Amino acid sequence: MVLPIASSRAAILCDTQGHSNPDRSVPAVLRSGGDHLARAIETTGSRLATSDGQPSAINFFGPISGNMGLGVAARNWLRFLLDAGLEVFAADTPDRRGRSGHSREFLPLTHGLDEPSPHGINLFSMNPWSVQELVGASHRAVELDGRVNVIVPFWELMTVPEDWRAGLEMMDLVVAPTRFIAEAIRSVKLDAEVVYVPQPFETGEVGAPDRAHWDTPEDAFLVVAGFELSSDIERKNPWALLEAFAQAFPSEPRARLILKLNNARRWSQSDRSLSLLIEACARDPRIRLLVDVLPYREVLSLYATADVYVSLHRAEGLGLGMLEAMSVGTPVVSTGWSGNLDYMTPANSFLVDYRMVPVRAPTLKVYSPEVLGPKARWAEPDPAHAADWLRRLAADPALGRHRSERALADLARRREASEPSALLAALQRVAGRESG
Repeated sequence: MVLPIASSRAAILCDTQGHSNPDRSVPAVLRSGGDHLARAIETTGSRLATSDGQPSAINFFGPISGNMGLGVAARNWLRFLLDAGLEVFAADTPDRRGRSGHSREFLPLTHGLDEPSPHGINLFSMNPWSVQELVGASHRAVELDGRVNVIVPFWELMTVPEDWRAGLEMMDLVVAPTRFIAEAIRSVKLDAEVVYVPQPFETGEVGAPDRAHWDTPEDAFLVVAGFELSSDIERKNPWALLEAFAQAFPSEPRARLILKLNNARRWSQSDRSLSLLIEACARDPRIRLLVDVLPYREVLSLYATADVYVSLHRAEGLGLGMLEAMSVGTPVVSTGWSGNLDYMTPANSFLVDYRMVPVRAPTLKVYSPEVLGPKARWAEPDPAHAADWLRRLAADPALGRHRSERALADLARRREASEPSALLAALQRVAGRESG
């Protein structure tokens, strides 16, 4: 059945990409006061860095409490900096779509934007136009002059919007969280260095399978997918998933599909694309459209309950849902193109064939030819190939288990390799140029 948009779970305090632990103690390394670089050192007399020359303190700006993928990414970067032993001034930046204030994980640690930031390095976990808006608002915490300015952007195409250039040119360093993003940003030909540092990722929660909770029979073959509506329904491409599901299981009563939408109630029910999706799901009683606001542990539980997670996206900068599903041991069927290939391989997942086509998305202006030009391309995944993977996984559960075990091992190695040394070394290089 299709769940109505008005339905909601009661008294839920956090978002679909929610907090890890609201009772997490405050790390001692997060405190006010600290070091300055470049011109700031001349006025404060404070030390530049640790004894080995590496930066020791940083101002961090991002949607730390946000209920969206960028919020999850920001929380992981903040945790990464703290775990690296840096002294961090953290400021939660507002989201204009009203998605702030959901995750409370770092609430005791965050400072207001009206509070001066003390350190000589700024790291912005947000996209360039958001940095420009933040700078234009003249917040006391946001001071670029005399500081090393760093950005962690997320983008899903090889063609970068021209209006990103002004924000990127404010930066001394661009930290790309996937190789795909690094290649895209390098194509802009900036003066700033572009360094690849794999997106830090820890769920902080355990997703336990629970068929009863998700109203799913024990013998059902459960397909799960999820996406953020504001990330563009055409890019996320649920239409290909619905087609693949119908092709794979035209009349199989055991087949089930749960499609999780994030922030659905922030979109008007009169929105045509959402209305079309609701209508399409309503045609098949085996499909449920889930719009409840869930704690993060429940999102992970949903993914862990699934027999397979599917993303037939046209483009992804990172692909958080796929990463989350793999982290709880669920096999993933995915378009074999864009940022998700930073952690997905033919050995640890089920990649779907595609062809490159012109970007066409009337739902968001950023994907229009006026913004991207006529040459922008993204992937058109093959629903028939995805359907074949679904049939094979339903018939041979051991195939899915084998690749998900490989995925867990690969993600563990990725975490071990995600040392802060590359970021700290890049900061040290840039700080040296600025102070020289």
